[in-house]
Amino acid sequence: MLRRASVALGTIVLPASAALFLAGPLALITVFGTEYRANASGALRVLSLTAPFVAIYAMVITVLRIARQTTTLVLLHVLYASMITVLALRWARLGLTGIAEAWLVGHAMTACLGVVAAVIHRRIAGPVTRPDQALN
Repeated sequence: MLRRASVALGTIVLPASAALFLAGPLALITVFGTEYRANASGALRVLSLTAPFVAIYAMVITVLRIARQTTTLVLLHVLYASMITVLALRWARLGLTGIAEAWLVGHAMTACLGVVAAVIHRRIAGPVTRPDQALN
């Protein structure tokens, strides 16, 4: 499961994120006009950098759910929500780009911490050898 998700991350999410980073501002001109582009292109570029972290966070959450690590899940979600909220409030004066940066930092930090938590759990619990063991 993780191998397939990692392949999807590498073959779909990363190239799409790179394309959005490079071509997103041009698309904004086409669809919304130059004024909107001037205000939103920085935020769009930052948000495009967030996509891989969102995918990693989603994979980590799935792994922790399968492992029934409810406490870790709750702590990660609380950290995720509070970090993004606090940073967004502090960086709101920077405009849309500041809010997008809060989103990026929140996702990056919780994705990294989630990976660490999943690795620690796997080392403690040992590898799952059969799919039915994942539910026990």
